[in-house]
Amino acid sequence: MASVKIWNDNKYVYRNTFRGDPIVIPAGGFIEAEEQDAVLILGKLPNLIRDADGGYKPESYQMLRVEKPKVVAAMTSSAADLICNQCGEKSIDQVEQAKHILDKHMGDLAEKSRDEAGRKLQEALRKGK
Repeated sequence: MASVKIWNDNKYVYRNTFRGDPIVIPAGGFIEAEEQDAVLILGKLPNLIRDADGGYKPESYQMLRVEKPKVVAAMTSSAADLICNQCGEKSIDQVEQAKHILDKHMGDLAEKSRDEAGRKLQEALRKGK
């Protein structure tokens, strides 16, 4: 399983135990844990401490959140991904493929679809440059 960060959003240090081991998360800081353990830690009830008036002390609040690592998919396309479905022509990149579709296949689309597809392809060309 992937390692996640458990953040303490409280302005006080978080102290508790998990599976017999002490857990200390600094104020505004984080610790790393396995995702399964993080879910169990967050599900553990906090040890709420009452003050003299009967209310709960803010330092006993459990203000934890889990941050999963961001997965960034590489925008790589192999030559097999860039083959025109209609005629089979290969393109070296997405911009070239968009140009090919605009030049060769726009007449094959219905008029309403042509306008919408044209706008999408023009946007792809602008982003590609």
